[in-house]
Amino acid sequence: MKILVCINIVPDSTTRIKVSSDHQSVDLNGVQWVINPWDELALTRSIELKDESKGAITEVIVIHVGPKENETVLRKALAMGADSAIRIDSQPTDSLQTAKLLALEIAKTPFDLIICGNESSDYNGSAVGPMLAELLDLPLLTGVAGLYYAKEAFLALCVFDNFQQSVKINKPCIAIAHKGIALAPRIATMRGIMTARTKKIHLISNESLNSEIKTKWVEKTKPRQSCRLFTTDEIDELVTILHTEANIL
Repeated sequence: MKILVCINIVPDSTTRIKVSSDHQSVDLNGVQWVINPWDELALTRSIELKDESKGAITEVIVIHVGPKENETVLRKALAMGADSAIRIDSQPTDSLQTAKLLALEIAKTPFDLIICGNESSDYNGSAVGPMLAELLDLPLLTGVAGLYYAKEAFLALCVFDNFQQSVKINKPCIAIAHKGIALAPRIATMRGIMTARTKKIHLISNESLNSEIKTKWVEKTKPRQSCRLFTTDEIDELVTILHTEANIL
């Protein structure tokens, strides 16, 4: 049995984010990149399941869509215990593009379970997992707070606002990792760090997937209105503006 974990790489929450000098974008110089926390928990539980299955789960593979410089962080996933990694060499502009690229690659190799994190800590979209399930025509389990192995199948505990349910997974599906799936991220050991250097990162070019996904244009809309903040020392001016310009007073 094989488990595939989709991981995203995001800015460390402790990194100080700066705006570029032209005020048109984010300055990424000096930003520290890490595995998305939800994906890290999903990977942790996947590795634990492999250990608990006593050989029934043979591989835990991570897959990522991103540029070459992200391989440094992918090595951390390998150091945690993933057996290998797949990197699709592309810089997607939105969740749909990411999901389509993942789907094109995943469709080539069967997996028993595909796990995605609940959301990424940068955009908080919670979109890639459901989109991936639709594109691959696979069942989708959301709110997975517990995941267990049991005799050639998986058991998932799905938790929602007012109820929870247990689901037996005996065919490929996509599970969305939620709070509780793992107690804490797995810490890479020194041995894991050393062996990660020799583990394979399979490179998949965008062209080899015959992807027709391209960015046609990017446009920043201009703000429709401006906003001004008044201090307590400017109350008189505010009253005047409300009276003469806004016709409120």
